[in-house]
Parts: sequence; structure tokens; C-alpha cells
Amino acid sequence: MHGRSFAVWILWSLGAVTSSTACVGEVPRGAGGGSEPAHGGGQSAEVALLLAPYRPDDAQSDGLFRFTAGYEVEAFDATNVRVHFTRTGPDKVKATDSDADGVPDAVQTVARTYEDVIAFYEGLGFRGPVTDLGAPQGDGGDGRLDVYLVDFAGASDGAWVRERCEVAHARCSGYVVQENDYTGYGYPTFSYATRILASHELFHAVQAAYDADQGSNWSEATAVWATERFDDTLSDFESFTAGWLALPSRSIDQDPIGPVDAYAYGLSIFAQFLWERFGDEVHLAIWEGVEDGAGGVADPKWRDVVEGVLARDFETTFAAEWVTFAQWVLRCGQGASGGETFASAARLDRVARETANLPFSKEKLRVYATSLQVWSVVPGGRPEVVAALVEGAAGDADGLVLVVGKRKGNAVVTEVVEGLEAVIDTRGQDEIIVAVVSTNREGASKRPGLCLGTVDEVATCRAGIEPVAEVGPEVVEEAEVVEIPDVADVAEEASDIGSSDADASDAGVVESGAKDDGGCAGGGASGLGVAVVLGALWAWRRRVGGGTHV
Repeated sequence: MHGRSFAVWILWSLGAVTSSTACVGEVPRGAGGGSEPAHGGGQSAEVALLLAPYRPDDAQSDGLFRFTAGYEVEAFDATNVRVHFTRTGPDKVKATDSDADGVPDAVQTVARTYEDVIAFYEGLGFRGPVTDLGAPQGDGGDGRLDVYLVDFAGASDGAWVRERCEVAHARCSGYVVQENDYTGYGYPTFSYATRILASHELFHAVQAAYDADQGSNWSEATAVWATERFDDTLSDFESFTAGWLALPSRSIDQDPIGPVDAYAYGLSIFAQFLWERFGDEVHLAIWEGVEDGAGGVADPKWRDVVEGVLARDFETTFAAEWVTFAQWVLRCGQGASGGETFASAARLDRVARETANLPFSKEKLRVYATSLQVWSVVPGGRPEVVAALVEGAAGDADGLVLVVGKRKGNAVVTEVVEGLEAVIDTRGQDEIIVAVVSTNREGASKRPGLCLGTVDEVATCRAGIEPVAEVGPEVVEEAEVVEIPDVADVAEEASDIGSSDADASDAGVVESGAKDDGGCAGGGASGLGVAVVLGALWAWRRRVGGGTHV
């Protein structure tokens, strides 16, 4: 299964892999009666992975997101979208029908918004969602994208549910489940909430048309980016970036191992950086590049593809762009007066930084691949500050770059240091910023020391970190070095690991094997652990407005 770790997977009967080579996409296009919608991508009949056996309107469903039994469910059709709703019971939509056409305004708002989002993404060059036509558990009546409006009761606000995936490729069809009325959610209007949900969840469907196996970090990062790209007046990007800005020391390669956490959504800041630097073409190329078999690679991973796309299409390197990204990040919460940064930098949180009281020394940092750590220094009348990375052993600083910044008011001027030491002129500055940036994309963490202070203070600090003379020639065989973190490191890492490629919904519960695109329910996490993490994520999300979505 190309390394995919589905929580539950079900063979489509014993003869799941059929001998048929007919393609669903070959069915004549049309608007109804079992025909394929104009947006649908074809899906081979050789489909054997059925992840969600029952739709939300199926009487047999015991899933978390389903219509309450005993109430009539209706469908409203647009060109590419079919909206399923009820007028009675706990899942009822608001009855307002301003044009008196018999269809509630909320239902028409949902249909219109999803149509607009599909048209927008396809206009950028992305594929539309894979058609669900002919899905054995039901396709909602035809090949349109199905959106089910059910009551989430405050637990979440929407989810893309992967339903059926091809065996040979990680391409999947599915449907969207969305909150029916958003009562008590904090969104300013139903229309505003729907624009956020539609643009986010539909981009998960777009992702699944290429490869649904890229992990929750990139899946959620690009879905949040897509909402910002669709409508930059929406607040999701500005709210979610706090999840990454609070934890820049975590590697972007570290997908969560339980429910999706704030970090994955917050990584949208890197997706936004790539777009502001290189435009839509970079994201199109990345998603085309992760498809199974692209470039002759059986199962490409997004981090490798990003590096290849940057080199091939933009004549730059991942390492160079990651350092530039770090410089942009140091201006978050301040603005662009000191140099190039995000268009919305002044509205973002400041990146997390540790206060360094001078003289400052730390014998062993732990710097993970593709991460950065930041320290803040108040000059306190010192005319200059020396910052130095110190290798206690060979290779401790490989791939690490020292970036220093000087802040006066809201202007942050940054400089990439050549080498591992910098002398910073602090006169007239309100703050000195020191960042250790790892350009490594993989491998063990690096463990250099960090010294800040005067020339003499740094010399004393360095002497305490630098290795003693090499062991004599009597040492013939070099033992294998195994990196064993200390207790503090383990605790720190545990706080970094909060979620994973879990899927059924934002609520973090695996339901009948259903998986969202990059998701929210962890396989293997204890119920208590899921509840704790989800409680923290929900509390955080409510603080910034709205609900959670995957």
C-alpha cells in the first residue's frame, strides 16, 4: 500500500481487485442520473480500499458524524455539488428562505460556496475532486461531490472523509461533513464559516486527487494556505500560524502520532512563504510531484519534492529558502519595515524565543532537522554582543546557520552569519535576536553549544564546551555512537509530539475506518490521550475563533 498506514481498511469483497480495466471517468459527463460531474477526476474500477462503509445518511451508520435517525434527509443539487440536509431534528438547517423557492438559504449558500471553491482551485490549475460515482457503499446518488450538513455539537466544524482509494495509487474519493448551523461557534456569519470550511475541506479533496498519503503536516499546512489563497480576508491563516510560531524548534518532518495538533495547521506559514516567494506554480508542481510514480519515484514524499521543485523550476535550494524563511519569521508580529517578510506579518504572532540573560551559555542545544531556535537579548548598555555556536564534537554544527537580528521599534534587520560566530553592534537597539537555523532535511539532531556575551565571556564559555585533546592511538576501534537524550530532552520531545496522520474527523476518533485527508484520529493513541490533546486543540482554536477542521 505504498507505506500508507490506514487506521482501518476493508477489502471490497473477496474479489475486490477486479479484472476490469474500465474507468469510471469514461462514463458520459452530465449533471445527474449517475453520470459524472464536470469536475470529477476518473477513478479506476480496480479499487480495493474502502475506508468508510456507511454514509452519514445511511441508517446502518454508527459513525460520529451522521444524521440522527428518524428524520427525512433531502438533497439539493448544484452543478458539481450535492448538499444533503434535513429540516427537522437535531441536524436541521435554519429554515430561512428569503427567495421563497422552497430551499433554505443556508443550503443554497453551501452549494454556491463549494461551487465557487471548486472553480477557483481548478482555475489555478489544480485537479478537481476524484468522482465517487459507483462507490459500493453509495455515492450519494451520482458522481457529484457530496456535502452532508450534520450537527457537530461543538466538537468540530467539518471534515473531509476519505472513502475509497485506488490500490495502485494513493488517489481517493470521499465526501465532506459540515456543521449544520454553526450556532455558538463564534464565526461572524454562516456564510463566513462556510467559506472557511469549503475552501479547507475541498483542498483536502484536491490533495486526494494527487496523493492522499503525504502526512498531516503538509496536508493541513496546504489546506490552511488554500483558504488564504481563496480569500485572504478570512482569518484562518492568521489564527493557525500561531501553532507553528509557538514551536519552531520542532522539525517539519515530524508528523504527529495522535490527533492532528496545532503545529500541523500552523505549518501553513511555510506553505504561505513558498507561495509569496514563487506563486501558485510552486504548489502546483509540488502536488504533481508527490503523485505515486512521478519522476520515476514509486512513492514520493513532499519534503523531497519541495527540494526538487525549487532546484528545477526556481534555481534555488531548500537550504537557501529555509534560511530566508527564518528571516521572514523573525519579523512576524513586527511588520515589514526592517526587510522582506509576509504580507500579513504585522497580524501574526511573534515567533517563540527564549530570553537570554548575558552572559549566556548552553553546553548542548538539540537542533532538529528543518527547525529553528530563537533567543532574545536585551543589550542593557553593552555596545556589542558576541554570538557563537561551538562544536563540542566534530559535526555538531553541520547544516546549522546562525542568523542574527537587530530590532529598533518594529523594524527587524537580519543578517545571515558567515561561519559560526558574529559580533553584533547593539548600540541604539531595543532587542538583539539570535536564531540557530537547521537546513538539514533529515538525520539526527545537532548538539552544539551556544555562547552569548562579551569577547571574554564567550571565550570562557567556549573553553567549557570545546573538546579536550583527542584520545591517543591506542583506541583502535570506534564504538557506534547512539544518541541518548536526557530526561529534559525526552520531556521536551514528548511535548512536541502530539498528533498524527489520524483521520476520521477533527474530533480525533476513528469511525468505521473512515479517514479524512490527513487527519484527525490516531491509530494507537489511548482514548484519554486523544481526549487530552483534542481538548487542548479545541480550547486553543476557540481562543482564536471558530472551530477546528481537517
